[in-house]
Amino acid sequence: MASAEAFTTFLNVIHGIEPDTYDFENDPEGILVWRKIHETIAKTYPLPLQLKSLTIDDVYKVVQEIIKQFAHLIENRGLSKELWSKGKRRDEKSVQRIFFAVADSYCKANNLDISPEVDTGTGEIDFKFSVGYDYRILVEVKLSDSSHVVPGYEKQLEVYKSAEKTTTGIYIVIDIGKMGKKLDRIWEIRNKFLAMSLPASEIYVIDGKIKPSASKL
Repeated sequence: MASAEAFTTFLNVIHGIEPDTYDFENDPEGILVWRKIHETIAKTYPLPLQLKSLTIDDVYKVVQEIIKQFAHLIENRGLSKELWSKGKRRDEKSVQRIFFAVADSYCKANNLDISPEVDTGTGEIDFKFSVGYDYRILVEVKLSDSSHVVPGYEKQLEVYKSAEKTTTGIYIVIDIGKMGKKLDRIWEIRNKFLAMSLPASEIYVIDGKIKPSASKL
């Protein structure tokens, strides 16, 4: 806005950009689907939760119930189809947005705050559930075909827990194929941490593969 000449240059740049299109109907990048889920999921599949007291154990139990509900919706209520578009899995960020949509809709009923992509100073953690300052639970979501499944558990989450001054973390692996030996490896790492009396994040594995319809079974 410094001058008419500068503004004209700005307009010329905009006009010179080739327009791109997006397939809104199939939403391959999951830009839109999470909004629909956020608006409808809690009403369609209500989850009675109640935070009994402000302790880390009670907050942890509520977060666990939300994750179990998310797993139930993916594995038994057809939400798995939203992880895919035209037979191809949506990217990890899209799947994380779907998890946020489900979790946030249930968090509101319990006055829990969920913050996506929290910068801990050592990198970004996917989600932080919290009540006030003292009760914080970190959650990381990975797809099974990612090369970061094992290092994500072994290094990232533990570093983030240290930066956020919490020993409570949950690691979610959504199995969309190509798991290989990754799951065995992260269970080995967890058992090693426990044997050394170190905090070890809980592991949840959710089957995100598309199920055949009953007529095809």
